[in-house]
Amino acid sequence: MTLLYSKFMRLFNFRNIFFITVILWLIYIHIRGSISQDEGWFLQGAFRLYKGEIPYKDFQFVYNPGGLFINLLAYKFFGVSILSSRILALLFSLTDITVIYLIAKKININYWLTALSILIFVFWGPSQINFIWPVMLCLTSGLLTFLFLIYADREKYSEKYLFLSGITSALTFIFKQNFGLAIFLTNMFYFVFFTKQRNIKTIIYHLAGYLFIMLLMFLYLLRNGAIQFYLADFYTLTVIKIFKEGIFNSLYPWQYPANVIYKSLKILLYLLPIIISLYFTLNLNLVKNKVTVYLPILTVFYYLFSIRPTTDRIHLAPLIALSALTLSMSYLYSTKYWKRLILLGEIILIFLGFYISLYGNYYRWNSPLIQQNNFVTQPRIRTYVNKTTLYNIVSVTDYFDNEASAEKQIFIYNYAPVYYVVLNKDNPTKYDYLHPGVVSEDVVKNVTQTLENKNIKYLLLNINLNEDNSNIAEYIKTHYTKTKTFNEYSVWQRISKLQ
Repeated sequence: MTLLYSKFMRLFNFRNIFFITVILWLIYIHIRGSISQDEGWFLQGAFRLYKGEIPYKDFQFVYNPGGLFINLLAYKFFGVSILSSRILALLFSLTDITVIYLIAKKININYWLTALSILIFVFWGPSQINFIWPVMLCLTSGLLTFLFLIYADREKYSEKYLFLSGITSALTFIFKQNFGLAIFLTNMFYFVFFTKQRNIKTIIYHLAGYLFIMLLMFLYLLRNGAIQFYLADFYTLTVIKIFKEGIFNSLYPWQYPANVIYKSLKILLYLLPIIISLYFTLNLNLVKNKVTVYLPILTVFYYLFSIRPTTDRIHLAPLIALSALTLSMSYLYSTKYWKRLILLGEIILIFLGFYISLYGNYYRWNSPLIQQNNFVTQPRIRTYVNKTTLYNIVSVTDYFDNEASAEKQIFIYNYAPVYYVVLNKDNPTKYDYLHPGVVSEDVVKNVTQTLENKNIKYLLLNINLNEDNSNIAEYIKTHYTKTKTFNEYSVWQRISKLQ
């Protein structure tokens, strides 16, 4: 009896109960919500890959293709559905907390501080963005790079870990260009100023892993004749539209209307990742493990390369999540007074992150996750959503199943690409993402000519055409008529079909 009790207590110790609770929370989070726009864009891109299309060549895409291939893996293993993608997102989240645990153990952070770090990461990371999204993938690759550099700093066969750190750094670029540049600069800065062996050999092993992945991406694009399209999309959408024309520019935190106290607190929150990183580096003379400086440097570079042009909670939250471990590392080298402040700050971040993730607007524009309790039985979804989303999904799928089941192609305007996946319909054009800022004259001409030449009979709109002055909207008004409306969605049918 005593032996049985002893085994029971070992099984249900704090560490095991904590991780079981975190895993259950992550499962709860990852099977809720559905973002028809951003998440749908990556789901649709992967769906086009699944059907044999080539990114950039066969369809336009703003980001690097890493996120598409992650969703493609989900489709291959679990079938084409939102739930499949969420399962893989859950696996990435579990990888994140495992890596944080391993890092903390390696640099001698105790269980309590490790638990606080994990909770901050969970509530500000996957609890805010619970689907496959480039920034979240970059958090995983960044943490893995940090872990491999710790092993390279301490283990006998450091070359292997330097090579692996190069691979994970390159994957960051494959996931998202700006984060890829940020981690590359971080690595070079770290190797030059902070490694034990500051020699060219260290950098060569790292670059070997980096170039290996970059070469694979280059060969994939070259073999499929997509290089020129990739470069054209990058120049047009990233250089011209985003940086030069500033189509995604938002207000700074202090420019929003609010009282002075609220503005001050908001500015403090938005500067928090920088403040935490700078605090740690200012105490660097007390730090025994110099390799730990890598994470705050990475956070600073991630911050500088991502907080603009769009500055909002969705862009800030992952940076706070990445800062969690740096905050706990700072505790180790602080005075008693600062240790109390750090613990208080961690507790505040945990409760604030928990509250926002559960009761704040999901992905900023949608109803809170606490309200996403209606299960969608549609085979290509199978997640919990709110009542309005459930009504939209059921109404749209019923309509197309009954009225347009024979149609292989429909066109969705201007941005709800998840319905291509849900309805199992093809997009006749190259464009799944038709943000007004990226729609050029060439895009308009290509879209309207394609709709005309292929005689596309049905359109699904999530926009009020009376508020859209684009030439695509004018074409739709002239050649189609609205036949059904489901909240913000409307079905349009080609006029010639009705005559």
